[in-house]
Amino acid sequence: MTTWRQLVRALLLSAAVLQTGLVAFDAAAQESERIAAVVNDDIVSMRDLEERLKMAIISSRLENSPDVRRRLLPQVLRKLLEERLQMQEATRQGISLTDQEIGGTVRNIETQNNLPPGGLEVATRRDGVDYDAFLAQIRAELSWMKLLRRQYSGAVKVTENEVDAQLNLIKSNMSRPQYRLAEIVLNIDNPAQEEDIRALADRIVQQARQGAPFPALARQFSQTATAAAGGDMGWIYEGQLPVDVENVVKALQPAQISNPMRTLTGFHILLLIERRSGGQQAKDDSVLDLAQLFLPVAAQARPEEIRIQTDLVRTAAETAENCDDMVRLSKELGAQQNPRPGKVTLSALPQNLRQAMETLPAGKVTAPQKVNGGVAVFMICSRKDDNGMPERAEIEKKLEFERLDVQARRLLRDLKRQAIIDIRI
Repeated sequence: MTTWRQLVRALLLSAAVLQTGLVAFDAAAQESERIAAVVNDDIVSMRDLEERLKMAIISSRLENSPDVRRRLLPQVLRKLLEERLQMQEATRQGISLTDQEIGGTVRNIETQNNLPPGGLEVATRRDGVDYDAFLAQIRAELSWMKLLRRQYSGAVKVTENEVDAQLNLIKSNMSRPQYRLAEIVLNIDNPAQEEDIRALADRIVQQARQGAPFPALARQFSQTATAAAGGDMGWIYEGQLPVDVENVVKALQPAQISNPMRTLTGFHILLLIERRSGGQQAKDDSVLDLAQLFLPVAAQARPEEIRIQTDLVRTAAETAENCDDMVRLSKELGAQQNPRPGKVTLSALPQNLRQAMETLPAGKVTAPQKVNGGVAVFMICSRKDDNGMPERAEIEKKLEFERLDVQARRLLRDLKRQAIIDIRI
């Protein structure tokens, strides 16, 4: 049996030993239930590890090669073992999830990825990913957050004075340049890990720059609380970041990804989603509640086919007087996309949609717009234009989240120290 610190050494096995473990992935079906590791009294099978490795490769669009699998294996195993420790602690403290909580998270993921209800399961199975393995990851994330909120509700409580101070700080910095960032954080628990984790960070950056979706990479590999949100850090104004990190951000262009940066805890990768001056904030932070009519257009469709779908969606939308009509028309047309994608900030929309909706009043529809996979007409059900200042509840939630993240890292560190781990590969 090994402790968590000894596990770090086990994860840094020689290439030959790791390759032996990978060969097992291609062995006969009866090998799939062979034990990969034991976490206290909980078994992690080779099948568990294989499915999580497959999920990481497919969702991140990484090359499914022996070298990539070899480099990913320690990180994937490490995160899988951390999830088992989190689930064990949640179970020990009587944490349970309802079907509504799990279903709500699934629906949120579907909405974020523009999938219809039930589309997540269809998409994962189509891509060869075990949907149950995907749900297991969701359960671990939800259980851990529920445990943290129950255990540390008093420690993370935010006072009215703290909210006031944060509001005043934001107001005094509104004229500064601002950056919307996403992050991937790869922690280093032991200096012996550095070479392998640096190689993984380089590989992640390479794949992201070649088109792999940054949110998927963050969800699978990042080791900070923002991972569940695809790494999204929100808007950061100039002066909030350490000077060396801020200098890197200033040199980035929108949609550009930084090289891995070595920090005190590990490696940090940043994506600059967009930047703005303080004066842009009120307009860009307009919150739009949208409805849509969507019709698919094949990638190789002829101009005449595109015109027919465009005319059809335009004509249908002209009869809609409100968003309920848009939903009804969407069902009548048999549209596969969710007719109510929900609320979104103007700044989060693609450029063509942002221009179409920037001054569009509520209750009016856009002209047909090219979107991924087809054409769509959008109606603004409601819009909230403000002065760029966040709501008090939003500030309170963010401060609580930051403090909860600190407590989460401390608790996980303690669970690792106390854990008994037996690595079998």
